[in-house]
Amino acid sequence: MDAGTGIYYAKAAALFGAALAMGIGSIGPAIGQGMIGMKACENIGKYAENANKIRNT
Repeated sequence: MDAGTGIYYAKAAALFGAALAMGIGSIGPAIGQGMIGMKACENIGKYAENANKIRNT
């Protein structure tokens, strides 16, 4: 492996690491938004008369 090839491997590893970090970092917010939606649906089922307030909050 010459010096030119090593540079390409380093760039590829950096891009792969960045993509992996973005993918793993987006899991937490996605779970949080899903939990908010879950609780909103539960409360709309329990308190149907307040559905507009729950939906617009």
